[in-house]
Amino acid sequence: MNISEVRINVNKGGKVKAFAQVVIDGSFLVGDIRVLEGKEGTVYVAMPSRRLRNGSFRDIAHPLNTETRRHLDEAMKDPGCAAAFLLAGKMCREDGDPDRAERHFQAALRADPRSEEAARELRQVQGRRQSRAEARADAKK
Repeated sequence: MNISEVRINVNKGGKVKAFAQVVIDGSFLVGDIRVLEGKEGTVYVAMPSRRLRNGSFRDIAHPLNTETRRHLDEAMKDPGCAAAFLLAGKMCREDGDPDRAERHFQAALRADPRSEEAARELRQVQGRRQSRAEARADAKK
């Protein structure tokens, strides 16, 4: 099995940070994969599911073994996923949450260490934090 493409669409607000589609062997697409943010900014992947009549959810598609799950998780952390972390960081920054923005920009750099945009955004968030700290120190004088 070869994951030939990962497509990410960022979702604004809520726990679901992005929706993803994965193309397998260039011929089979699995959509509605959700990239969720858990506690303390951890990011995890939830497979497509549907709600049953009793209100519970059931996966529509899912890996059948640990190796396939690991392969899928690695593909989601591919440089293509760096775009999702980057956009999530920008959204957090715009929402006034620089700490979460910083975590997302760091995740984008882990996914793609060559991302100049993620590095620039991270420097800006960290620079603003330093400027605010300096401003508070000056105000206390």
